[in-house]
Amino acid sequence: MDGQDRVATPAEETTPLLTNNNTDVAQAQDADNNDPSQDVEAGMPAANGQPRTPRSIIVMTALIMPLAVLEIATYIAGIPLGQTVPWWATYQVQPLITLTILASVAAIINIVLIRRRGTPLAFPLNLIIDIALGLSIWSSVAPVLDHILGRYPETSEILLILTFVFGFIIALLFFALFIVRCIAFIRDQRRQSTWSVPTGGVTFEFSIKFFRQENTGTPAP
Repeated sequence: MDGQDRVATPAEETTPLLTNNNTDVAQAQDADNNDPSQDVEAGMPAANGQPRTPRSIIVMTALIMPLAVLEIATYIAGIPLGQTVPWWATYQVQPLITLTILASVAAIINIVLIRRRGTPLAFPLNLIIDIALGLSIWSSVAPVLDHILGRYPETSEILLILTFVFGFIIALLFFALFIVRCIAFIRDQRRQSTWSVPTGGVTFEFSIKFFRQENTGTPAP
């Protein structure tokens, strides 16, 4: 035959892009999600996927125990010194000591649970404890502090007054715990309800097709 027959032979090359970056992207996102520096208030890490206990709750709960010891110690220390309970503190000091013991027990249980599993007692139960003990201790302390304000205390009353001062601080801590727990719960609920893009990788591929031309004809004589 005269002329040349051109046969088109298709060849295809596929080149993937970013295929090696899938694992790196997922690992980087997991590292960002697990980075403790992302949460300033993060405290002890929780188990079973539970939210972390804020550091402020841990600190305030731990402060209740030494304050309770100081309160009871000042009351007991005044007994050998001949301290007598004035009339304005007769009906408040015994309930205050009892409530302080209960407060220290609740604080110890919460700290132990935080150390073991990362979370304290159940949120509703802690709210009830905070508001109940806070109001009860306040009702025992407020009348006494109202009586001693504006007058110079006697020497025999100093240790007893310190007892009520420590109780006053414990009551404030329970009120603060109630507020901080509510704020932490609201933040956690908002964080869980926030829409987020699922993690993963994206792979791009492109194809190049070209034709190779071959001369199969024979030249004319």
